[in-house]
Amino acid sequence: LLEKLPEETCFEFSYRLAGQIMRQIEKYLNMELGQEEKIYIYQYLASFGMGSGIEPSSEKGQMAEKVAEEIILWVTKAMKADFTSDNNLGIEFKNYIYSMLNRLQFNVDLNNRLLPGIRQLYPELFAYLNGVMWCLTDIFGINMVSQDEIAFISMYCQVAVNTAQKHPRVLIVCQSGYGTSQLLVTRLIQAFPNLEIAGVVSAG
Repeated sequence: LLEKLPEETCFEFSYRLAGQIMRQIEKYLNMELGQEEKIYIYQYLASFGMGSGIEPSSEKGQMAEKVAEEIILWVTKAMKADFTSDNNLGIEFKNYIYSMLNRLQFNVDLNNRLLPGIRQLYPELFAYLNGVMWCLTDIFGINMVSQDEIAFISMYCQVAVNTAQKHPRVLIVCQSGYGTSQLLVTRLIQAFPNLEIAGVVSAG
């Protein structure tokens, strides 16, 4: 990685920022640092996508999109998760996957202090995602994803699972005719968009 120039990547901002940080460190320590230290700082910043943003047309942007979509597909099927109700959730999840791919590229380890708690609170989801990520590393040819990363992925997926569970199923029982019952259904959906109408039956 030391031979790879940042101008060949989409992280020029991170490289410039690394230079500024290194100069501040040199000033503070009153000593001169080498190019290796600058590259290390640059790799750390780039691993979190600082200043780069997701470029959908780039190879890594497309990879992040595919990996995120696969995870969403698998979790939605197995856990009935809902990534569609909250558009920001899907966007933030894809941003996270993009940053994760950067960390895998630069061999930057992420320390997740919530890992033990997530394992304990969501054991089924965490175990399932371990299997999913093992499969995806083989499918997409990426490095093995750490338990810390999977714990963060679990948090996003658990939010989607909780969102799906916020759609209560209701049965409409109405004494009036079909027209009145459908009007009632329309009014209920307008007032409570998260309701899932299981059916309409007559009480007569």
